Amino acid sequence: MRILVTLDGSELSEAVLEPAERLARATGAEVHLLIAEHPPRDLGRGKRGTPDVMVKLPIIGSFPFDSPRPGYYPRMETMPVESREQFISRREHELDEYLAEKAHAFEGLEVKRAVHLSDDPSGAIVDYAREQAVDVIAMATHGRSGLSRLVQGSVASQVVQSGVAPVLLVRPSGAALE
Repeated sequence: MRILVTLDGSELSEAVLEPAERLARATGAEVHLLIAEHPPRDLGRGKRGTPDVMVKLPIIGSFPFDSPRPGYYPRMETMPVESREQFISRREHELDEYLAEKAHAFEGLEVKRAVHLSDDPSGAIVDYAREQAVDVIAMATHGRSGLSRLVQGSVASQVVQSGVAPVLLVRPSGAALE
């Protein structure tokens, strides 16, 4: 038996770990931990963006108006900035470390980890479930309903509707209905 356990890095999603661990131990299942996350948007723009260039920055505390000498300008140094590929690689590594930490809950069982950066997390989960021929998908639901669910969508409902495998949904105790 193969159980796919999906996480998103939040405490709410981690509520699935205990029920999935009990099911895996009871059946001796192989456990697949998966995190499917949106890739970074255009890294060259916005507050969270990181341009794919080298930039020149003044050394701290050396602004012209702070200078005791007229006509003195700050020395500029070239500083490397993380490229999009470097950011993605670093993010995938961070997420894999997160999954490695969560894999300790399944000690003694066979555990595989996968990180997928995708514009369609529910599609990535369904595709992974098909590729690995999982028997059950275990995931937490954030408890959204009504307008909130309509506007924000629901990865869990899309995975359930795919019919790729039975889905064990866990509602975390901290997830209030919206």
